[in-house]
Amino acid sequence: RAPPDGESSGALHARVKLYYDTVLEPARRAGKNVLVVAHKYVLEALVLVAACRTPGESFDMKVPNSTPIVFEDLPRFATGGRRKLQKVGDYITAHCIELAVVAALAGTGARALIGEAIGAPYLALMIALLTGAAFFGSIDVDLRQAMRERGSGHVAAVAGQWLLRMVVGGLFLALAGPTWAILGAFFVTPPATATATLARSWAGDGRRAGLETVVASILLPVLAAGAAITGALPAGVPLIALTAACACIVAGNLAGQIVRAVAKTRAPAFALRFGWIGPLIFITMALLGAYQLSPLSASMDIGDIAWPFAGFVVARLVIGALTEIALSGASEVDRQDARIAHQNPNVFLWSVLAAAAVGGAVGFAGLAAFLTCLLAENWIRIRRERRHLRGRRTSRTEIVRDPLTA
Repeated sequence: RAPPDGESSGALHARVKLYYDTVLEPARRAGKNVLVVAHKYVLEALVLVAACRTPGESFDMKVPNSTPIVFEDLPRFATGGRRKLQKVGDYITAHCIELAVVAALAGTGARALIGEAIGAPYLALMIALLTGAAFFGSIDVDLRQAMRERGSGHVAAVAGQWLLRMVVGGLFLALAGPTWAILGAFFVTPPATATATLARSWAGDGRRAGLETVVASILLPVLAAGAAITGALPAGVPLIALTAACACIVAGNLAGQIVRAVAKTRAPAFALRFGWIGPLIFITMALLGAYQLSPLSASMDIGDIAWPFAGFVVARLVIGALTEIALSGASEVDRQDARIAHQNPNVFLWSVLAAAAVGGAVGFAGLAAFLTCLLAENWIRIRRERRHLRGRRTSRTEIVRDPLTA
């Protein structure tokens, strides 16, 4: 058992090594099997003991939860190559938004220097990246469990919200002017493939965000096809490209869930170790999107970017407020997941829809607004968490005093 007041990593390592020397090793020599059920941090200390490493060589080894591991396999979690790869992955995940902003700036600078757009391969590249991002976002979220726990009525309610939202957005796109078309495109666009990752990073669990992404990605091409059949589809909307992109996003999400269902223990372990690939794909999309969408027209002024930028930010704020009101009775985790899903559209699909109605630099303005909002929200969240931690440390200092000096 751990001491009631906690212990240092060195003390934990010493306690685990003593247990290994006095219990596990004698049992192994006697040919006996010992089942050890331990917390992750104890297990990681046992990995260090098995690999003959010191407490100073500890790192987040991403040892999978609820997975049986034989003692002989423990040292592989502490190899030097795994440690380096994990540090890179942790950095990418922790600084995903900042790296995406840097990538977008690099893409804009490269376009200014090179001048030539990517052309036809751009759509194929973006669809492939969206599919990969959807897969890695989905494999770490158990959507089937969420649907079983909440029932078909919950899924129907999510679909109903998106159906109403997309119908209203379609009316804005078809009937209103350019200003309202930006809001309309926001309403009909499914959530970004990174919403499940954002939800887990921002105090959610990713399950509702993942479910909303799948449901909305199915509804958009169905409604767009219905609008095309009735002649209500706005001119210039590329139905085939949108359908292909949404189909690939749905396929990526379903593939992640199938892998998770088939490989019940290996899939979560894979997601735990390689979950950083999803944020890396998002960073790559920011680079390519900024390069492709950067405006180079000499006749374009700052207003052509400023008003779509402002429109995107306002739409995001309005939808976030409406989502909070609509889900006022839900749990904090559900509200957080839903807000992230509704507030953060797939900006690359949004740029296609908005550009069809507005044209000009709206795609670049939307990408810039999207990344700016994420950066600002992440900064606010980090500041809030730091204040909370400082408050906890202060209160602990006031309560826990040295008995020799009190």
